Amino acid sequence: MEFQDYYSVLGIDRNAKEVDVKKAYRKLALKYHPDKNPENPKAHESFLKIQEAYAVLKEPDKKKKYDQLYDNTKAKKAGTTFDSKYYSDFSDISEEYFDKQKGDDSGIFSSFFKYFFARKKGKDDFSYLYKGKDIQGNITIDLEEAFLGSDRIVTLYAEKLRIKIRPGVDNNQLIKIKDKGAYGELGALRGDLYVKILVKPHHVFKRKNDDLFRTINVSIYTAILGGKVQFETLHGRVLIGIPQGAKPGMQLRVRGKGMPKYLKPDEFGDLFVKIQYKMPVNLTEEEKVLLNKLKEISKTKYSGE
Repeated sequence: MEFQDYYSVLGIDRNAKEVDVKKAYRKLALKYHPDKNPENPKAHESFLKIQEAYAVLKEPDKKKKYDQLYDNTKAKKAGTTFDSKYYSDFSDISEEYFDKQKGDDSGIFSSFFKYFFARKKGKDDFSYLYKGKDIQGNITIDLEEAFLGSDRIVTLYAEKLRIKIRPGVDNNQLIKIKDKGAYGELGALRGDLYVKILVKPHHVFKRKNDDLFRTINVSIYTAILGGKVQFETLHGRVLIGIPQGAKPGMQLRVRGKGMPKYLKPDEFGDLFVKIQYKMPVNLTEEEKVLLNKLKEISKTKYSGE
């Protein structure tokens, strides 16, 4: 379906007043009237276009709607922002539907006129047939952003959109932004925008659902004797107790120090801490003496060695 430039048809400016519209119409209608041009079929075609243009521009309500269509069509060609309600890209619309419609002058005027200006109020306009396609894109964030929540500004069809990423969002999670996808052919219905959130791997924490996992190094002395160890979490520094005789690979649970639950920011998963020994290096002479003494004690205690 082709957009009709009624102002060009009447040879007037976009801001022409009602009296100018009427004057231009009368002049052209007289010039191209079929009775004055019986042997010129092109004159008859021009006359119908003039009638159609005047039928719209003479009525304030129709003219107001047309002006929105006109301005948005110009804006689209210029690459600027336009109102999706009256988005104008009519190149691929089928004519079959319009050929069956009945309305004022529907038998002689263009499909453009039939669609926007000749149909009865409340009549199904089949606009769903022209709904725009859904669009999907990706946004990559850090684990810290997934923990705290974040915002991103994206530009789509010359429109800036703020994408709100809520705390607890998971990797590969889709966020739906309704009516922000591709424009429909007639702009009445726009598709949806789907944003897939990609959470980058973290150098310390691994994630499984709302729980976090990390490894901490403790000295062999702390592992043997037990003690307190302080380390970083996404909630800040915490202090936990290491039980006496902790074996390498032992896993301790720190409740409530995992990820926030999506849409439940006051609820959190747990943090699981894996114990790993940190072997002493560059021993001093005193440390060597003490360790040798411990070794001798161990030989006496454990005669099987």
